[in-house]
Order: sequence, then C-alpha cells, then structure tokens
Amino acid sequence: MTSGETMPRILAILAHHNKESLNGYLYSQTIAELEKQGHTIDILDLYDRAKEIPFYVPVKDLETHPFFLENRQRFLEADGLLIVFPVHCFAVPGILKCWFDLIAAELETIFQAKKRPRKAFVIFSSGAPGFYLRFFAHNNPQSMLSSCFRFMKIQQKKFYHIGMTGNLNEKKVSKHLAAIISQTRSFFT
Repeated sequence: MTSGETMPRILAILAHHNKESLNGYLYSQTIAELEKQGHTIDILDLYDRAKEIPFYVPVKDLETHPFFLENRQRFLEADGLLIVFPVHCFAVPGILKCWFDLIAAELETIFQAKKRPRKAFVIFSSGAPGFYLRFFAHNNPQSMLSSCFRFMKIQQKKFYHIGMTGNLNEKKVSKHLAAIISQTRSFFT
C-alpha cells in the first residue's frame, strides 16, 4: 500500500451455526488479525440473521425486502470478502448459497457499481481429506464458489481447505491459523 491509501474494507461472512466450532474460531481470529492490520471489517454471521433471510421470495419482490437491501449495500461497499464455512454434503451450506443467490439477484446493479468486491478469501473445513474432495467429490464447494465469483466478476480468489477435521489437535489448528493469517495478510493488501 502506498501512503494515503486506505486498507481494504472486508465483508466477513460466517456460515456456521456454532461460534465455538473450528470455523467460528478461525473466523474470529482471522478478523482480529485483519483489524490489527487496519482493515475495516463488516461482520455477517448468517445464522444470527437466518430468520431474516428471504429464502423463498420471488426476485421481483426483493427490492422491498430489508435483508436483501441491507446485504446488497454491504456487498457493494466491500473491497473484499472473507468467507468461512464447513462443508455440508460435499457443498457449501444452504444458507450461504441462498445469500449468494440473493446478492446475484440483481447482477446489473452489481456490474454497474463503481465499487464492489474484487477479491474473495474462502476458508472451508471438512471431515474428508483434500484429495477426496478434489478427485471423488470434484471439490464441489470450491467449484461452486469459483463459478459464483466468476459470475459476480470477483477477479481474485483464494481457497484454504482444512480436511480431516476429526484428526486436528491444538498444534495443527495453530499451524492452519498461522497459514491463514499469513495468506490473508498478503491477499488483502
């Protein structure tokens, strides 16, 4: 960053119902580190807002829906996205997919906006090893989000997968967190 530039504003999205989970821990620690670096973080915990999300509202009715209007604005004000979730049935959790569907409901508005996210850093965890997701499940979470990002013209993306979560210990979690912090530091600056 050059003198006078501001740090990117990051919309941090958590799609996990348990804040005490591995995902909740990585989310909160990554946010704390990004804030130390001077980033402005807009926190969005989808499960905290689940009852407000319009899962079955026709697109034509979204223009008056408060959750949609708020989240479209939050998305347009962000320079980057930080997304954290566990893999569910070899895919992203439904609540996260719904959020992307809402944001993409008015792509013309997004494409015409002067400011919108250009980067996305995704942290996801699964009980399966990475090779299983890549070769047998065809890495569905990463493929699906890559397609969403391409569709939304988010130019830079990085994925960090933590597999075999049942075998993690404190030392392994610390190692993953250090790698995530290192990668997000260089990614968002």
